[in-house]
Amino acid sequence: MTNKKVDLETSLVAPELWDRLFRVDPYALDCQFSPATERSVEYVTELADAVINIGVFTPVLVDENDIVIAGHGLVDAATRIGLEDIPAIRIEGLSAEEWEIYTKSMARFFSLGEAPFEAFLSEARPIMELKAIYDVANDNNDGTDELTAA
Repeated sequence: MTNKKVDLETSLVAPELWDRLFRVDPYALDCQFSPATERSVEYVTELADAVINIGVFTPVLVDENDIVIAGHGLVDAATRIGLEDIPAIRIEGLSAEEWEIYTKSMARFFSLGEAPFEAFLSEARPIMELKAIYDVANDNNDGTDELTAA
């Protein structure tokens, strides 16, 4: 593992998303769509090591009810190492461009933290699935750009 330290706001999250960042108590988040029993101790340990290794935490994606959409393992890692708050971004109102920027920011965290690629895929899978649904739903090119647009 590397000893390099990076700053969250300037190095992991694209400037386009800085105004969307907020801090949240990881113990208060609801991971109902991905129970902790689905993540092995080894997997959560790898994520915790990535956080400790680079000294920052990539934002988790949550909805308006603080239900985790993406980053379930990261929430487990945060509670394992005793973090009092973690960065998050709300899914509501994300444009297609911001959606892609968020996913790339998450990929960068996993790369810098030297976490296995499979860990990134596991954490990002809900993002990719929702993005695919979004793309199909907006295939009519009606000019709507928001992921949550009805």
